[in-house]
Amino acid sequence: MEVWVDTCDAKIITSACRYNFIYGVTTNPSILARSKESHEKVIKTLLEIQDGPIAIQITAEEADEIVKRALALHAFSDRIIVKVPAIEEGFIAIKRLSELGVTTMATAIFQPNQALIAALAGASYIAPYIGRMFDSGIDAYAALDSMVKIYQQYGFTTKILAAALKTTEQITRCAELGIDAITLKPSLFSQWTANDPETLESLRAFADDWESKDRETAMTLIL
Repeated sequence: MEVWVDTCDAKIITSACRYNFIYGVTTNPSILARSKESHEKVIKTLLEIQDGPIAIQITAEEADEIVKRALALHAFSDRIIVKVPAIEEGFIAIKRLSELGVTTMATAIFQPNQALIAALAGASYIAPYIGRMFDSGIDAYAALDSMVKIYQQYGFTTKILAAALKTTEQITRCAELGIDAITLKPSLFSQWTANDPETLESLRAFADDWESKDRETAMTLIL
């Protein structure tokens, strides 16, 4: 499973990369808008501090404009994956971009039919919004399972990147379903990688037993 981090905070990304399994970085217009730096500088920094791809979303809703902006991003770096909204004009743009060799991610996916159309259009990734699906009354796990089966049935190479995850349990369930990738907000990444209380308690017990044995050995030597 690919693990991405969903932020443009350089310190957080650098810290996460210490695990040596971070695949890439995802962003969205809201994340970039919170940065005090220019978009160009933020993107340049993201490319410099990690070796993987970065996903950047196009805010245009007309196919021609989406393609125009996507080509500009691709010219900036071929490590940029262009996030395109999963709407009619977006799918048209994805098809054109795939034919031009531009890597795309269909974003804001909520239904299996959107996943199918995105794959037919040539998207390299789709990003279903798991937490928001549940908030909307959609059984996200059933939808993900359907997407996986559709892709397997027809041999699509499009990868499913689960986004908008809210709990560590959702991460585990995505792994069980065979989802290709996940992207995590910094807070959820921290929860996921945090020490388990039971593990810490076990280690403390081992340490206490070891110290007790050391004391017994020392007394034996003295006597």
